[in-house]
Amino acid sequence: MKIREYFEDAVDLIKQDPEPILIGNLIGMLLAAGSLGLLSGLYLCGVFHVCLKARRGQKPEIRDFFAPMERFFDPFLAGGLFALAFTLGLALYLVPAALVAGLLIWTFPILVDRRERWDAALMGSLSFARRDYAGTLLLVGLAYAVGWGGLLPALLGVLLWNLGFPWLGIGGVFLGLVLAAFLLPFTHAVIAVAWEDQTSEIPQDLVDASWIR
Repeated sequence: MKIREYFEDAVDLIKQDPEPILIGNLIGMLLAAGSLGLLSGLYLCGVFHVCLKARRGQKPEIRDFFAPMERFFDPFLAGGLFALAFTLGLALYLVPAALVAGLLIWTFPILVDRRERWDAALMGSLSFARRDYAGTLLLVGLAYAVGWGGLLPALLGVLLWNLGFPWLGIGGVFLGLVLAAFLLPFTHAVIAVAWEDQTSEIPQDLVDASWIR
């Protein structure tokens, strides 16, 4: 797993096309937060669609973020199951949540890139991760540590608010959201770069029975 190379390529990818990646991610964050996570699948598919277009030398636009909504049901259902599994993982502390993310995050590149049904995409994600469990979990864990690390000031802000320091609390929450708006696109760019690199020699029938067995 070429983790350092993927991280460097993700930075270059965002530098290359910052507007659609950053603005698309911000729109997606607002959609996911406003829907209490119910639209997280559409958010992730939209971000990966933009990142993969940029990675392949196609000039992405902000409207490309909304392209996966043409297949509303599959991203919606896959995203709902992913959010539920991730939330249950968080309830059991960080390690189970990291395992869920590492094993299932590939569902959304498969939905975008291979246009599979939601159930086949979930199975395909498990098959893809199975090729290198340790490397996959390490890559996704580090990528999300960067992305979600931006929210730490927001958590500190909530704590300060509860301790009776409202202005410091508001400032912390605002700073955390701003950092997350810039760092989460990096997380998804890393995963998109890794997907593109590792599937260049994998046939289109990624999720057929030979992969699932």
